[in-house]
Amino acid sequence: MLAKRFISDRKGNFATTFALLATAGILVVGFGLDTTTAMWRKAEYGQSLDSAVLAAAASGDLSESARIKLAEDYMESNNEQECIEETVDFSISGAVVTGEYYCKHLSIFSGFYNPGYLTIRIKAVAEIPVAGKPLCVLALNPIEKRAIEASGGSDVNAPGCKVQVDSANAESVNFSGGATLLSDENCFVGGVKQGLERMVPQPTPACRPYGDPFAAMPQPAVGSCDYIDFNVNTDTTLWPGVYCGGIRASNATFTFKPGLYIIKDGIFESTGGATLLGDGVTFYLTSSTVETGITWSGGGTYRFSAMRSGPLAGFIVYLDPNALADDRSHVSGGGDIFYEGVFYFPNQLLTISGGGTVTTPSPFTAYVADKLLFSGGSQLNIGSDPDASSVPIPSGLYKDGTGGPRLVF
Repeated sequence: MLAKRFISDRKGNFATTFALLATAGILVVGFGLDTTTAMWRKAEYGQSLDSAVLAAAASGDLSESARIKLAEDYMESNNEQECIEETVDFSISGAVVTGEYYCKHLSIFSGFYNPGYLTIRIKAVAEIPVAGKPLCVLALNPIEKRAIEASGGSDVNAPGCKVQVDSANAESVNFSGGATLLSDENCFVGGVKQGLERMVPQPTPACRPYGDPFAAMPQPAVGSCDYIDFNVNTDTTLWPGVYCGGIRASNATFTFKPGLYIIKDGIFESTGGATLLGDGVTFYLTSSTVETGITWSGGGTYRFSAMRSGPLAGFIVYLDPNALADDRSHVSGGGDIFYEGVFYFPNQLLTISGGGTVTTPSPFTAYVADKLLFSGGSQLNIGSDPDASSVPIPSGLYKDGTGGPRLVF
């Protein structure tokens, strides 16, 4: 009887010991599986976060909010929704995009120990490296003579940026009548007919075509008309919206409230010494029925700075590449001029004339057109200082050092 009790007691001890050892083994296995799962999940989420910040960094022509939304969409579409708590945060500073991700996961054996969850925190940083100085004058036409032309003592002064002419014609550049050119770099695919001795520095050997850096940009939606055939000659405040039939302003002061002005099926014309003022404005020209463009003339005052956010941030005037364009757009000097942003006329000749000084104080201006003409003794003084400008310089204006986005963390 005593022996039987002793054996029975030993079986109980063995069972208890086995149960304890089994439980410990399960916990050890559980910890191991949780650790493996955490490492696997961290790698998975890390790849998604890397893709998100790279995508946002590569989309420098979009607004900041659109780039952040793009990164968030990458994370949402590439991650399985298995977090009981989750936060994702993206921030943009210039060419640098930072992403931070937090996830709280239930552990495999959450009922056996505390805490019953795993936390995953990751960070990724991407940038588009920028080297050198941006373009501020770009003539896009690939074959024409006189893709850039200056005459009558006109001077183009752009010491802080680059001039690019894509035309391969042997006479693609013509500076006559004492006209001069000064820039950080003069890159001409073709040749110079006149004025080579008045160009500093001399053209870069073996220059390659640059192409249109903005042709593929998303176009803003054009809704119904807010204004039709706007034609006013008294002091007026204008508001963003769709201006069908164009804008004609003359002999008065016109103040443009910040935002996007869509000019549909018409031109933007200013005459009679008008004063046009706008901080944070962009004019988008589009048309499928009549020719569109701008004519700012008459010795008026023009003081515009571009939108700082939104789909066309950095542009003062953006001509839809698919629009039915007039043969040219025109800016006449002779008045008080301040332009901070990009003029983009991919299918037009842009002329600047009139014996005035254009863009003396602005920290950033750029002209991109099919062809450019400076005449009548005009002075085009172009600034290009990213640190001084309140307007973002579109990344498409940087020739060197971009090479696509890269991870830096």
